[in-house]
Amino acid sequence: MFGKDDELEKVKSALAAMDGDMSAFRVWQKQYDKLNRQWQAVQERYQKARQITEQVHRNAKQLEEILVDDTQGQRKEAARILKEWKRLQNGFDHEFLISKEDREFHSTYDTIVRLGIKAVDKEDQKLILQSEVENLIALLEENLEKKQPSAWKLCFFTLNHGEQELIELPPAEKLNCIDTTYQQEFLQPIIALLVFAIDRAGLVGADGETHQGVFDLSFMGMIPNMIVLAPKNKWELADMLRFAFRQNGPVAVRYPRGTAYDGLKEHRAPICYGKSEWICEEMQIAIFAVGNMVEEAVKVHEILHERGYDCSLINVRFVKPLDQETLLKAAKEHLLIVTMEENILCGGFGYAAAAFLSTANENTKVLHFGIDDQFVPHGTVSQLHERIGLDAQSMAEKIIETYKTI
Repeated sequence: MFGKDDELEKVKSALAAMDGDMSAFRVWQKQYDKLNRQWQAVQERYQKARQITEQVHRNAKQLEEILVDDTQGQRKEAARILKEWKRLQNGFDHEFLISKEDREFHSTYDTIVRLGIKAVDKEDQKLILQSEVENLIALLEENLEKKQPSAWKLCFFTLNHGEQELIELPPAEKLNCIDTTYQQEFLQPIIALLVFAIDRAGLVGADGETHQGVFDLSFMGMIPNMIVLAPKNKWELADMLRFAFRQNGPVAVRYPRGTAYDGLKEHRAPICYGKSEWICEEMQIAIFAVGNMVEEAVKVHEILHERGYDCSLINVRFVKPLDQETLLKAAKEHLLIVTMEENILCGGFGYAAAAFLSTANENTKVLHFGIDDQFVPHGTVSQLHERIGLDAQSMAEKIIETYKTI
């Protein structure tokens, strides 16, 4: 994830822009800097151990051939190999090639070194030597086929838990334990700092005009690398939070004040990066609704049906990045695109969608519902919807009026 310093700067900039916990970030950064200084040494150690293992494997194959041919001229080479192996006898210590705890390997290796070149002259010992060399070759090949660990993650584990703990882990659990430890102790703390749960987004009713959360989509959309999500109901909010904690950058999840919408429970497609959700797919009109505006969009859909109009309904999910593929599909298959959001129109989803369609040379008519360039006064959410034209009846009438002009 954070293999380059420019990536770290992006995280730092995003946190600063969102007034994040910089003290917690600085604690994490010290850990990152220490890891960044030392992981290459771990990588070099691993590569050196692998080179030694590969050399011993080549020598073992060569020794096997010598023992089978049994020519006097090759004994000198066999003696050289065995002498070198004796020198390396305690040199196999890398956990992901040959562990210090790998008793089968060390027993086989030690037996070969103990028998030595003298075993070639005694038939019974020679047979034992040949058998042990064959076993060693098989064990070496098994070790060389093991999945190579990430030096970055391995370094993190040894820095924070020590090599002894790594040695004591069951062999089958080593890689998984290193990955899990890295995720939980290194990634999750920084990702937790980068997930912004924005409560009281949109119109807030009783909290008053100073608390209207109608600017967040606009200012968050300007932050580089920011992912902006808006759930349609309580189940999608839970899914989006789980999605957010799996990401490698800043994520904002925007949800309204009050009781969560519990409609559309049957529509719970997996959250996929940058992808919206089709609630229903028809013709003529396509409504893109952001977050809690999906509830109003469902009512609009029903009114339009009653008035004889077909209408697709799309749950935006991702305010940023835009789902360009779905926008293009909707523009090609419908005569009118409608966007709905509880946010000021300037810098919001609707204007971003229209700008993209214009750049893509799509001339489909786009109608926006949102909040004009104004401060919203005090009032209940339903009262404010009616006042600024975001109630279902007002929007349906405006959509029909606009569609008739196409």
